[in-house]
Amino acid sequence: MERHGIISGKGLLPYLGLTLGIGAVALAVIRVGYMAGAALGCLPILLYIILFAIKKPYWAYTWLFIANYFVLGLTRYIPGLPAGIVMDCLIMFNLFTLLIRSCYKHVGWERARNGLTVASLVWLTYCFLELFNPQTVSATGATPSTSSRSPSSRRSSSTATKT
Repeated sequence: MERHGIISGKGLLPYLGLTLGIGAVALAVIRVGYMAGAALGCLPILLYIILFAIKKPYWAYTWLFIANYFVLGLTRYIPGLPAGIVMDCLIMFNLFTLLIRSCYKHVGWERARNGLTVASLVWLTYCFLELFNPQTVSATGATPSTSSRSPSSRRSSSTATKT
């Protein structure tokens, strides 16, 4: 006689996973704070999005173009939002999912051999290498030479130049 219900083989695993997930989020909220709990709670959604993007790259690219307009709109209301970096990360995500998909299923790369793809790849490589440039200016506007000094030494040097 075959048993059906919550306790039988396949029925128990999702409930156990859900219970452990809720417990992990609750523990993160109690020990670390609300932001850690929210980040941990978003992990299953993020995992689903990644798996869906690998399975259907068409929708990943569609969401890239939709996100482009939202990011540009958000820069109007959030002045410090680095829109270029956000879009570069989304493009890298799409390329990453497409490369993963090409490992187990044929992807028609022959249509990607054109000047626009090469130019985009060169630009993406340049932006990635800029992350490791020590002379670049950060989002806060601090250069490496001014961020290494303490606030008291900056105040004393600014008062000395005023006199």
